[in-house]
Amino acid sequence: MPGTLTGVVGIDSMVIVESDSYPIDGPYLWYLRLLGRSEGLPVTVAGPSPAVTGRPVLVGHGTASRSASVAVELGLPVVYISPRLDEPDVAAALAALRAPGFVAGAISDPHWDRVVAARLNPMEVLQLPTGDERLEVEADPLASLEVVVRVIERCRSLLRRLHRDGQIVR
Repeated sequence: MPGTLTGVVGIDSMVIVESDSYPIDGPYLWYLRLLGRSEGLPVTVAGPSPAVTGRPVLVGHGTASRSASVAVELGLPVVYISPRLDEPDVAAALAALRAPGFVAGAISDPHWDRVVAARLNPMEVLQLPTGDERLEVEADPLASLEVVVRVIERCRSLLRRLHRDGQIVR
């Protein structure tokens, strides 16, 4: 049934999926790595088509969202920053995902599609009115940092719901 979470989803680790569009040590992935560790999750980095074991949450930025088909196949939760919603395979995979997830993007990002984002149910969506593909606000580093904080806070909330006793807590 569209928009319905299926099964019990618990996570036991975080896999950060590499991207050719965003550095692995960029601020979002850096802080998401720290967040995973602070929540007691082992964190690993994988290539664009990750072979996963256990119940990880897949995390990525930009082109790393092409790994969404892996998440659908295995029923894994995801966190994608600036996913490639303009790519039909990514949009279809994210729409088919029934595990919890979070995506964040800016309406000015050429790869963000508002219509697709609105249909990503049951995923949590943070659609920002300003920012580029990297979710940076041009010429305003403090506003850019505020966006980083908003995104990381939302991800922390999701990780805690997923990690607590291996259950989704609503």
